[in-house]
Amino acid sequence: MGSFKNQILSILMIILIVQISVPAHAATPASIQIDSHSQSITTDQIVKFSAVVKDSSGSPINELVNWSVSSGTIDSEGTFTPGLVGQTIITATSGNVNSTTSINVIAGRAVGIQSNFSITEVSVDDEIQLNATLVDRAGNPVSGELVWRCQNGEVDYDNNTWKPGSVGNATM
Repeated sequence: MGSFKNQILSILMIILIVQISVPAHAATPASIQIDSHSQSITTDQIVKFSAVVKDSSGSPINELVNWSVSSGTIDSEGTFTPGLVGQTIITATSGNVNSTTSINVIAGRAVGIQSNFSITEVSVDDEIQLNATLVDRAGNPVSGELVWRCQNGEVDYDNNTWKPGSVGNATM
């Protein structure tokens, strides 16, 4: 009888070893949790987003996260560079699962001037409406005061107009 027990124990050990040596299959993403972040930033700032992918039991799993945004750019590491002013939607995707969050983007500091007129030739008796906007690094309008100067002619600051003073070239 002892030998029969030993045979049964040997068979059970083989079954146990076979069951243990079967490779485990990777968990499938069931949810993505985007970590907390600033609610509002300027176009001068960047934000590093991160996310945790979880399986159906809620346990974190090591899965690749792909990032996308509605405005601006975001790289594969989750580093977001803002674009247009307003609400931006950030999406994290892994497998067939995605999660979104939003961030409010406000204009940054002025770094340039966008001219809103394209006249290249005028008559000495023309009066030209001056129109330009301060812009941030992403091209968003920024409030602020523009001061017009020209070496040829006269600028009417009350009406934002310019009238040439003589024939020749003028640079605004």
